[in-house]
This record gives sequence, C-alpha cells and structure tokens, in this order.
Amino acid sequence: MKKLFCILFAATLLMAAVFADKSKFYENGKVIGTMYVEPPEGLRVRSQPSLSSEKLATLSYRLGVKIVSVGPEETIDGITAPWIEVLLPRYEWKGFSPEYGWVFGGYLVKKPAPFSTKNWNNETFRKFLTKNQWIQKRAKPACPPLIYVFKQNGEVSILYAEMGAGAFGTWNCNFKNQTVTTRARFEFAGDDDNVSEEKVETLKISGITDSSILIDDEEYLSDCNYAVLANEENFRKMDGGDSVSYNSNIRGFMQSFYTSPQLFYSVYSSKSTYYDGQFIRYGVYCPENSSYMEKYAEYWNPIMDEHQKKADAIK
Repeated sequence: MKKLFCILFAATLLMAAVFADKSKFYENGKVIGTMYVEPPEGLRVRSQPSLSSEKLATLSYRLGVKIVSVGPEETIDGITAPWIEVLLPRYEWKGFSPEYGWVFGGYLVKKPAPFSTKNWNNETFRKFLTKNQWIQKRAKPACPPLIYVFKQNGEVSILYAEMGAGAFGTWNCNFKNQTVTTRARFEFAGDDDNVSEEKVETLKISGITDSSILIDDEEYLSDCNYAVLANEENFRKMDGGDSVSYNSNIRGFMQSFYTSPQLFYSVYSSKSTYYDGQFIRYGVYCPENSSYMEKYAEYWNPIMDEHQKKADAIK
C-alpha cells in the first residue's frame, strides 16, 4: 500500500510539473503576449517545432519575443514543455513582411533576468556599447549635448547634437578596466582645411545599466534613433524587398525595446506615438501603456487565433 501511494504521489508530481510548465504560456485563458529568453547563450529559432528543422535565427539572452501560438510538447534536456511559435524580431526579417519561427518553450520565462554585467568580456562589452548611440543627459550651459556613436566596425563618432561638428576616428574597449580608448580627429562642417590633430582619449565607463552609462562620471542615455522607421518604405524600394540595410539601422534600439518594455515606454510615451503601428506590427510589448496595448490586442488577437488553429492541427 505504501509503495502504491509513493507511485501515485510521484505520478501526481510529474503531471503537475508538466501542467505547470505548460500553464505558464497562458494568462486569463489566453496565450501570453510576450516571454523572455532565459539561456545566457541565447535560444535558437527553427522553421518547424522540431530540433531537426532549419535554424532561422538565434535570440539573444533576455530578449522579449512575441508569442503567437502554443504547439506540440516535447521533452528536451529533461524538460517537458511545448514548442512555441514566435514572431521573429524585426531585424531578423529577410523582407518587409512578418516572419515566424519555433522555439522550445522550456527556455522561455515570463520576466527577463535582471540586467547584469557579470561574466561580460570585451565582446559583450563591445556589443552593449554599439547597440545604440549615447547622448549626454545634462549638457553644460550654452553647449549642446555630446553624443558618442561606437560602431561594430571599429569606427567612432563624437558629435555635438544638432551641429555639424564632431570628431571621427576609431575606438576599442577593455572590459577588465572598463575603459574605452578613442583615436579621433575633430572636423567641422564647412571647414575646408581639416588640419586638426588626431587626439587619443581614454574614457572611464562605469554605472552600466540596461539603458545608461557613466562616461567619466557623466550620465549618458541610450539614444534611440527611431526616426529611421519613417524610411521603411524608402528602404523597401531601394533594396527591392531586401531589408538588410533597414535591419542594420534599427537593430540596436529594437533590441533594447524588445528587452526592456520600460525603456520603450519612456521613449514611446514622450516621442514616438507616430510609429505605434510599426511597433505593434514588430511585436513590441508595452504593458505600461493601456491605450497602446488595446491597439496591440486588436491587431494581434486575430493573427494569433489563426496561427493557433494551425498549431493545433500539428499537435
């Protein structure tokens, strides 16, 4: 009798674990809107709910992804969970129409892990610094804010906002010392001689958060150049349906928006309501803004219903 009780108890725990794992993909009886990548190494997106299917992309750690439907269950690495159909982040689209793929749901969580620089190296430090341009929060009186633009190709621009002046050159970083070294020459729009000498500076980077840094103890904010969204149609015509150029222009700030709804809300609520249709189509989640979420649900609910019918057919 005792043995039977233990077997039944173990079976109950197993069933509860499976149910609990599946239930995390629902809220109020509906498929949850967005979940976040849990593995630090990222999460692969596949063309079908199968490990043998084509790999489409890799989602980065802490990235928020738009959930579209819940598919068949599978046990992978000892975890039983359903495959989840997701909207690929906008910068992963090959063209200008929404693209979807499948991830294993066992590696998705409802809330992103807290931001941390633990285990960073030069490469992760570099990726962080290049995701957006950085604008000085409090400029000196009668002086426009300074903007640092660190590029993946090793180029740097040090600009004054709304002025044709700045320094241009190269940069590198050292995460162990948390420094950035720039080698740049100052130029001014309309200046023909360009005889300024090259200047080398070592900047101390501290106070790193998800959307801000201290450069030599002054606060700089992640400056999202979302105005490029207005040129989507121009990019479409220019590239003949290939969105590679467009993706490279929006990747940095879209990664930030997908990762941090709070950051998106702070920008959206003050500056970018003009682009709300695009942000909704791109699957950017913003529970802090109820009017945005109403439009978000109106757009996505019919699409999710249609995708869920197809997902149910392959379970």
